[in-house]
Amino acid sequence: MKIVCFGDSLTRGISYVRGCLRIIKENYPNSLAKLTESLPFVEVLNKGVFNDNSDLLVSRIEKDVMSENPDIVLIEVVETTVTSIGTK
Repeated sequence: MKIVCFGDSLTRGISYVRGCLRIIKENYPNSLAKLTESLPFVEVLNKGVFNDNSDLLVSRIEKDVMSENPDIVLIEVVETTVTSIGTK
């Protein structure tokens, strides 16, 4: 069973540690891989990309998700773009 974790910086494992952005090992795809390591038929892939957004995720679905032929896809994206409508 192949599980693709598809998302942005949170999926990738980017965190703010001691004043710097760092890739941390305690991200959710690695945690999932550890939880399933006793199941040799489970493969977990981390397809998180730093500084991604929903438009960029859509543009890489074929390359990062569909080409892997996954059984399960976990999608995580935090939209940080703020649009002000009707404010002065």
